[in-house]
Amino acid sequence: MGRIVRWTEDGAGYEADPRRRLIILEQLGLNDEAKSLKNNGKVETEEEDAPELPGPEATAFRALAARLNYLAQDSPDLQFPAKEICREMSKPTEASWRRLKAVARFMLRRRAVVWRFGWQREALPIAVFADSDWAGCRRTRKSTSGGAIVVGSHCLRTWSSTQPPIALSSAEAECYSMVEGTMKALGLRQTLTELGMIQAGPTRLLSDSSAARAFAARRGLGRMRHVETRLLWLQSKIADRAVLLERVAGSENPADLLTKYLSEAEVVEHLSRLGSVWRERPRSEGIGSRGGVGNDRPSNVASVAALAQVKGAVPRSPFFMVAERRLLVVSSLSG
Repeated sequence: MGRIVRWTEDGAGYEADPRRRLIILEQLGLNDEAKSLKNNGKVETEEEDAPELPGPEATAFRALAARLNYLAQDSPDLQFPAKEICREMSKPTEASWRRLKAVARFMLRRRAVVWRFGWQREALPIAVFADSDWAGCRRTRKSTSGGAIVVGSHCLRTWSSTQPPIALSSAEAECYSMVEGTMKALGLRQTLTELGMIQAGPTRLLSDSSAARAFAARRGLGRMRHVETRLLWLQSKIADRAVLLERVAGSENPADLLTKYLSEAEVVEHLSRLGSVWRERPRSEGIGSRGGVGNDRPSNVASVAALAQVKGAVPRSPFFMVAERRLLVVSSLSG
């Protein structure tokens, strides 16, 4: 996978394979002198009568979109842009190519996003942040669900997905996002339980939509009879106190990062709430000379035995924290 894992006295951290980003930039002809963008993407317009890309260019677009999607697994700032780009893989147009290049120009501004996993006790509650962008797609008017699952200061999973049904209101779109987040959080909770990591208290569900929270907190459909019955499942989980519904301010909801295009300042702020660090790109990164990419990377294999060599760290009772497509070994420190 090429990920970089580092162990320090403060815990562990990892980042995506840097070669993925550099290859995308090189294949799009972007170098150190290229102009960068401060937003992580370009909103599509309703015109979209742009001609389709011819065969070779469409193949190149699909290859770059797939590579971007692979990179986005470990980059929350790219998950929403990558999801939107990949929706156009079947029939890419010249406008699709421009949007792909806009995301790449944003990637010029940063070298990596580093996930931080500091030392903390095991029995901490699971919190899931949920958000949506109602009718954000200008072509289909479908909404986007975004979310992040956090245990203490550790972010274990983030996602951005297009909602299958067309929501008729912002509250409905938020409810769909809350249901998806709750299902993923309860699934992760069960996985951690099977690994011997018992989580304290109910699962916390945080949303910035007052209308969606009001609907989820009551019983029955009320006036929203058109919504899917799975929302009743969420109501039952809240009524049984398996899920604790809480409010989070819209400006402080990190799930906002997974539902829309944002500025660099907003991206960095939300990443910090997820315990991740934004690393700026050095002035001269040497983009365009791929032969040297990755030669100075540290090993991406970090064992508990290697951790024991860290000054003051004595591994004890190692356990596993599982996130989407990642398995991070974390050891507790002796007191």
